[in-house]
Amino acid sequence: MLFKSNTVKGENIMKKFDRRTFMAQTAGKTGYALLAAALPMGIMLTPGRAHGKAKFEVVEGYVLDPDLIHEPKDLNQLTDFEKMHLPILKMPLIAEDGATVPFYALSDHPMEKDHYIESIEIINFNDPLVHKGKINFTPANGTVYFSSQVRAVSGTNQIMAVMKCSKHGRWVGKATVKVTVGGC
Repeated sequence: MLFKSNTVKGENIMKKFDRRTFMAQTAGKTGYALLAAALPMGIMLTPGRAHGKAKFEVVEGYVLDPDLIHEPKDLNQLTDFEKMHLPILKMPLIAEDGATVPFYALSDHPMEKDHYIESIEIINFNDPLVHKGKINFTPANGTVYFSSQVRAVSGTNQIMAVMKCSKHGRWVGKATVKVTVGGC
């Protein structure tokens, strides 16, 4: 028997000992132990995230939460900040064969040591294989440019490029292609 009832002054101190009681009694101690183990590994606590509320930088009305994907407020009147962070996705308006639709994604974002584009992901929600690819960048690339082919199904497809800035989170650019004959 792993646990036995002990008596202190004639009172049973192990009145109820089940999984729920064990978890309740050890949760606080275990949490402190995990925190103590994580600190030497370089895991840092994010300031401002107490009680599930986070404080993020706000630029031109955008709350720059790295978990969000941002879109410009008005595509016809982009601010300089939006122009810098919005990926440009170019592809033909109409494609006869959806098996290979060429595209390129680019950006005028600066590629500085502490402020650069980390990656671009290509997504097509109309295709069974939604995630089309991801290309990673470093400041050594000097410019943000990526070209390839994407598969598109018959009909209208909205292809998205999600670009991740090292300081200002993810931004999405979109392009539409219509596959007329065949498609995948």
